[in-house]
Amino acid sequence: AAGPGEQYEVKLSLAGKFRAVTWQRLNESTVMDEALAQRVLGAYFVASTCNKWQPEEMVRQPMKQGQLGTAESVFAFEMRLPPYCSNCEFVILRNRDWEQVFYPAAGQPTSNNWDGEDIAGPDTGLGANTWRLEGRSGDKFLIEFLRSVGNSLDTRRISWRIVESV
Repeated sequence: AAGPGEQYEVKLSLAGKFRAVTWQRLNESTVMDEALAQRVLGAYFVASTCNKWQPEEMVRQPMKQGQLGTAESVFAFEMRLPPYCSNCEFVILRNRDWEQVFYPAAGQPTSNNWDGEDIAGPDTGLGANTWRLEGRSGDKFLIEFLRSVGNSLDTRRISWRIVESV
């Protein structure tokens, strides 16, 4: 089975009324170019109780050089707790698509560092858990989401921290 970011050479052969399609997986050592990496990774959005579940785009940090054949980036978003609010629940969406939601698989949603299998999705996430920022009204948090795809792997990590406390 093909994984995200894997590259294939596809050929269509014509001989009169006969047609044939063949494909061959390209060498894994091929370096994924920036444009393909951006299409494979997509864009990421934070939807939360703080923004009335309206997706807001995360900022893509400069591409990291991952393993050969992989695309890797960190996406960042700053969120301030609104007045009279000491917490905020959130999920992450790929391409602003509610069918591609990342959320905690289980466990304590207030923990500020999540890795691999602890992160569910991307899927509809219906009835899913949410992560939870806890602080004081006006605190500003930095949420960072790392995603690396290719070579049949899908690595993800999410963390957050207070960057400005009131």
